[in-house]
Amino acid sequence: LEPLDDSSTWFRDYTTSLLSTLLAIPDEDESNKLEFFRLAVLAINNVRWTSISPIQVIILLEELKLMNLMKQDKLPYNFPGLSGNNVLYSGDSTFFTEIDLLYNRVHGLVLYQIQQIRETGQEGVMKKVQENAQHFGILLE
Repeated sequence: LEPLDDSSTWFRDYTTSLLSTLLAIPDEDESNKLEFFRLAVLAINNVRWTSISPIQVIILLEELKLMNLMKQDKLPYNFPGLSGNNVLYSGDSTFFTEIDLLYNRVHGLVLYQIQQIRETGQEGVMKKVQENAQHFGILLE
């Protein structure tokens, strides 16, 4: 995959759809809960970009939003006849620990990206990030 740029909004749409699907169709490996979701997040976050892009931060914020959804007792995404995470892992502390570990990793990437945007003085990029963060109920100072 060639490095992406600001015009790569398709990648945001693709990653959101992919992760939402993986949220609804969990893998049932007892030793590695959330393995497909975790590997997808890691792969998405390793994509190269031509420069700092607000899309990178927006994708990370989408990932955080989906991980917050995964911690609910009843998931908003499901397929009839398929047991979701809320059925398979209800009350399982290791499941929530996995979510928390991945969430903290992605949150750290968000903070790093914002720091990079600020340090390079890219006010236009920061403004786009702030506008999109508001959709998630996040206020960035």
